[in-house]
Amino acid sequence: MWLTINGQRLDQSIQRYVDGGLWSAVAGRVKGNTEQARQVNAYFDTLTGKVLKLEREMVLDGIVINFDSFREKWLGIMEAPRMLMEIFQQHNDQMEALIRAGKDFSPGTLDRYNTCRDHVLA
Repeated sequence: MWLTINGQRLDQSIQRYVDGGLWSAVAGRVKGNTEQARQVNAYFDTLTGKVLKLEREMVLDGIVINFDSFREKWLGIMEAPRMLMEIFQQHNDQMEALIRAGKDFSPGTLDRYNTCRDHVLA
């Protein structure tokens, strides 16, 4: 199976064998009305539906559709989960940078955030 996104092609085997004489390159499907042809063509329809569903989900989630983002979604490669304390520390580091820059927050605010972090950690 080939998926082409912005000129880049993702090749993936679908683990199905079709005799070359039964393949219609124009239609991109198996010719005939045999049980095998119906099964393989139904599988192609399922894969096409999956591609369209993933595309729709990415649009709804506001994810830019490019080769890498679609490939990761198709293959099930997920962004590594972020842990709560990591996010908390990142927030406190950003607050500290804003305080040093003299913007919007007092040092006491950072002290309270650090205390809150310590309580969550305990």
